Amino acid sequence: EAPPAAPSTNAARKPADDEMRVIEAAVKACQTPLAFVCMDGGIFDSNLAFNQLLGYQSSELLGNTIYMHATPTDIAPLMSAVCNLITDQIANCKLSIKLQHKD
Repeated sequence: EAPPAAPSTNAARKPADDEMRVIEAAVKACQTPLAFVCMDGGIFDSNLAFNQLLGYQSSELLGNTIYMHATPTDIAPLMSAVCNLITDQIANCKLSIKLQHKD
């Protein structure tokens, strides 16, 4: 007798997709400013609180980097922390930086 067929890719993806939608909705509704940033510093998503904090619309932030919005004195420590994460010199870090408002 043949083994049972593996679930289809679409069926396996559905719970993960549902979970991501719940997470995305929670982030968007959160009152704490949050931005999703790639390892190169590129901003690929943010919530309304983050957008209001910086004075931008989401569409204006897409394609920008977090470095573009950091204060000049915070750029070097931020880049150093990201470099250390990318090169596995550290597993995680907590860093407070100041971001500049659009105006």
